[in-house]
Amino acid sequence: MIPEPVVIAGLKKALDDLKVDYSSIFLFCSRAGTDFTVESDWDFLIILKKKLPLKDQHSLRYQIFHRFHISFPLVSIDLILKDKRTFAIEKKIVNTISNEASLE
Repeated sequence: MIPEPVVIAGLKKALDDLKVDYSSIFLFCSRAGTDFTVESDWDFLIILKKKLPLKDQHSLRYQIFHRFHISFPLVSIDLILKDKRTFAIEKKIVNTISNEASLE
């Protein structure tokens, strides 16, 4: 099993390689707690400094996946991208991913 700091460092490297302008990364769901198994995926919420059009978000998400999997081909990750403003609003709303991620 790859340790959490190594996976997070790999994700940060992918973001830096792609020159992604982000402010925060949140690990959430099972890997953020103690109820995960070695087969559990890694769920990340990445807070972008600026809002991107949906098409650009999808493209960026794919690029991050691709770059990350060059170094970690067998590590399953889910990525959600949110801009800072949307995250600030949604983190106050119960049962949103932004709220859940900010609490973990």
